[in-house]
Amino acid sequence: MKCDRFSYESFSRTCEKTAAGATQSCTDGRTTRAGRTSTVLKLSSDLFSCFLHSSIQVVSVPTVDEQGYQSYPAEPPPQYRQAIYQQHAYQQKKIPNQNQISTISQVPIYQTIPSNTMLNSEAMNAKLNLFSGAQSDSIPYAAQIPKSLLFKDVKVKEDTFTLNNDNRTTILFDPLISKGIIKFEVLNVSTVGIADETVKYGRKEFPSARGYENIVRQHQNGWIGHTGEWIEGNARFWNAGDRVALEMDMDSSPRTLTFFVNDEEQPNFVTNIPTAVRFFVYLEVKDQAFKVLKFEALSAPTAKHSTGSRAWEYGTKWEKQMKDLREEENKK
Repeated sequence: MKCDRFSYESFSRTCEKTAAGATQSCTDGRTTRAGRTSTVLKLSSDLFSCFLHSSIQVVSVPTVDEQGYQSYPAEPPPQYRQAIYQQHAYQQKKIPNQNQISTISQVPIYQTIPSNTMLNSEAMNAKLNLFSGAQSDSIPYAAQIPKSLLFKDVKVKEDTFTLNNDNRTTILFDPLISKGIIKFEVLNVSTVGIADETVKYGRKEFPSARGYENIVRQHQNGWIGHTGEWIEGNARFWNAGDRVALEMDMDSSPRTLTFFVNDEEQPNFVTNIPTAVRFFVYLEVKDQAFKVLKFEALSAPTAKHSTGSRAWEYGTKWEKQMKDLREEENKK
């Protein structure tokens, strides 16, 4: 079977057509039992060999977890590929007369691209030990987008997310963060923040849909919000090309969330954030798009919280702290 470069859809149609022919041949009595067995084995061998030597990469087939959310796959994780190669290596040993198929020892296994993965929320958090050793590189991530959005509201192309209509969308990102020093950076965003691990979003929902007390968000005008009053003082990021980063230090006491705009640390930061959170990004209007630039584990925090910085405690009413600060300023 000749294996030129072709699309996933073409590959699927080829599989269906060829398998249907083999099935018909096996059911209408045109071949002997040995011949039918040989036909099926050769079909399996050819199709798998074609898959290995073609440049197919599944990039847009959704998987749905038990909460009804879709995660967007890039390439299969190494352990999945390895299982396939082991299975076919076993088959080749058991049936020596079939066409030669590359085994696990002959086929290189590549590192998973640090982008959207096939693992859903629970599987990712359970199977990937993201913070083992002295890691300071990119973390594979998956976008939690409510069911059916892949084909209607949000277009996903590699690390870029675009709203196709005016159905506002809040996108959560796995993995769930519970330890380490993690930085999440996005390009051209209007609202970004963190959400408690209990938060899940449906279609057309604001970030605050599960309660202001369960999120911290920063708007493009530089304000940060939690419960109650918005806090001013951080830089705006509403120009094309502006980059916003959130750095969480889950190993410090208290745990902290620090904002950066175009690599510059912002004065207002948040302390005592929950023990496990996810990053989120909010899309509001048609054709609005953002790109994930970084999702990485750091060996040490870059936030300094130097003179002029101000901490705001998660879980408290910021109005009271703001009132106290204004009273202090008036006394000066």
